[in-house]
Amino acid sequence: EIKEKVSTNYAENPEKAKYYIRQLITESKKTKSHYVEFNALAYMSQYFWLREGNADSAIYYFGEALKLMTKNRIVEIENEFIYVDMGNMFFSSGMFFNAIHSYRLALQSAIKQKSNYSIVLANNNIGLSYIALNMTDSAIFYFNKSLGIAKKMMPFYEANAYMYMAMAFEETPHIDKKEQYL
Repeated sequence: EIKEKVSTNYAENPEKAKYYIRQLITESKKTKSHYVEFNALAYMSQYFWLREGNADSAIYYFGEALKLMTKNRIVEIENEFIYVDMGNMFFSSGMFFNAIHSYRLALQSAIKQKSNYSIVLANNNIGLSYIALNMTDSAIFYFNKSLGIAKKMMPFYEANAYMYMAMAFEETPHIDKKEQYL
């Protein structure tokens, strides 16, 4: 019932939704419903990120959700997307090394799941983080890993990988290799 109230109010009355999310967290702790608690913490993180633009609170609640997930081995969800979301929050906040760490966790999870899409996504996000840190050689390494997998997928992913490689070479003095990606 509370979960329904969160959904109903999220778009129309965000403050009321936040109140119900807090209620959901409290109730799920009492009943030891870890999966519900995990979702409530993720909702709260999303609320702070999207509704208030408060990266610190969003990261805090996301971290709490990840701790709960690890502690209680919640595996019904695709972990790599959670790590990518966390990495995106860090990236947007300029915390690029933290973003790389989260994206590497996403990569590990994707490899275990044998999800090529998620492997490509994680490699590209790691590469973009290295670009932001002006570490283009590391970025090129991850974009190249992405390209290797993307070639086996739909043409869009391969084209995307080439675009990232070209962007990385624009930032680097490796002129001789640059031409093959531009």
